[in-house]
Amino acid sequence: MKKVFSVILVVGIVFVLASPSWAGKKQSSLKGSPKPEPLFTEVIVATATVDEVDYQKRTITIRASDGRAMTIKVDKGVNNFDQIKKGDQVKAEYLEALGVYVRKPDWPPAPVEVGNVAVAPKGRPPAAVVVDIIQLPGTVEAIDHAKRTVTLKGPEGSLKTFVVHQNVKRFEKLRKGDEIVLVITEAIAISVQKP
Repeated sequence: MKKVFSVILVVGIVFVLASPSWAGKKQSSLKGSPKPEPLFTEVIVATATVDEVDYQKRTITIRASDGRAMTIKVDKGVNNFDQIKKGDQVKAEYLEALGVYVRKPDWPPAPVEVGNVAVAPKGRPPAAVVVDIIQLPGTVEAIDHAKRTVTLKGPEGSLKTFVVHQNVKRFEKLRKGDEIVLVITEAIAISVQKP
């Protein structure tokens, strides 16, 4: 339940960030990067009900299924705010994925981040999507091919062990000491639906 409420909290963040001033912001480019092998993917879907809408202050109060409520200030860049009504359902779909590929020697190990925001056009039901992709260099510190686990060391020295899914095709080629790139993708899609 804690994760579901965290997703509902992210809804508020999306309503704040989903403005034209944020849309299309990119810090760098991932162009030319190979397709990473997936290590981990999780999707969480949460819904909340709109309890109150204050059109003057541009706030909505939403309530999760466990009864917890929060009031969110909605940025002026979020289109179609006037369509949100008491009783509407706010649906949040949160995706987190982690992929990895072996870094080629001629690729710089610098972190790269790409982010984008999209909002529904005027006249459509209120909705927004926020995507953030981060590439971080790392090193394979330990690997157990039989148990299908790998321990990776991040750029700041932290260690994290992952169970690698059977679908990862080139796992057997991964070796201790390989320099890798972690590709972390986080995305959230928010939509307001009529009950």
